[in-house]
Amino acid sequence: MLALAGDPRAVSVLNSVPPREPRGRPQQATEALERFGVRVCTYTIGHRAAWGDANALGLTVTKYPPRGRAGVELRQVARWLAQVLAQPDMLKGASAHASSS
Repeated sequence: MLALAGDPRAVSVLNSVPPREPRGRPQQATEALERFGVRVCTYTIGHRAAWGDANALGLTVTKYPPRGRAGVELRQVARWLAQVLAQPDMLKGASAHASSS
């Protein structure tokens, strides 16, 4: 899909990850995406009840519960994305990245 889109810079954030996965980062999905040259976020967003609970109350997981695991995960992903976007060389198009591996 990235090649068809003209190979834009891209990253992948794994979400709805079962909380019991080892270290919260499903290795098979990560390896598959990296083989295609897609950079994968170091952090994942878990499949947690807080997403539905917060939504039912019209809140975000960073507000309900304020110090819950879902909010922590979301903040980690946001910080990681901010760091990557601040360093454009860290983001290469999928084809370019795949060919350099």
